[in-house]
Amino acid sequence: HELLRFKGQSKYLRAECFAAYAKYRESMDLFEAAEMEFRERQNFAGGNDSSESKLHRIQLKRAELYLELDQPQKALAAAQAVLFNEGNPPGDEIKGEACYILARVSARSPGPFPKSALAYLEEGVAQVPVDSISEIGWKLHFELANEYRKLKDFEKASSHYKQAKVGINYFVWRFTSESLRSVYLAALNRSAVLKEIARYL
Repeated sequence: HELLRFKGQSKYLRAECFAAYAKYRESMDLFEAAEMEFRERQNFAGGNDSSESKLHRIQLKRAELYLELDQPQKALAAAQAVLFNEGNPPGDEIKGEACYILARVSARSPGPFPKSALAYLEEGVAQVPVDSISEIGWKLHFELANEYRKLKDFEKASSHYKQAKVGINYFVWRFTSESLRSVYLAALNRSAVLKEIARYL
């Protein structure tokens, strides 16, 4: 019975693996199964997040998958359901992640959208505590820098590129193993992100 507590986390991790290999529909099925497991047991063991945060993250992962499957309206609804959840309010970092996804949806949506990508990114950065460094933090700063660069506001772009660089390097140098650093940089195109930042700083 103790192992059953980890079924949701196991399905969640498998879903992430499928998503990493662009098997979006298989990933969606596993995220839905993980959510069902959570709701059935009211316990989602594994990892450091609270049960509420894990449920929010599942919903945001599904929003990302909807975006990859070219279903922007479903992605919008899923991300907004997290951001504006009054019964189970998300924490600041989760809010930042929701804003990041909404910015991506806005940028790729052909029709009218509630806010611009720039507005969502600024809102996301405002949610992340100034004195903290997180994965979502550097992602928001990097995309915000790109938006300001498009607007030719190079001073603001440079400031956000620098903050994105600090965020990535903070995690890189936490690894004592060179091989682990390489693995970290390869994931999520972090190495490519640093190269692009270097072009503009």
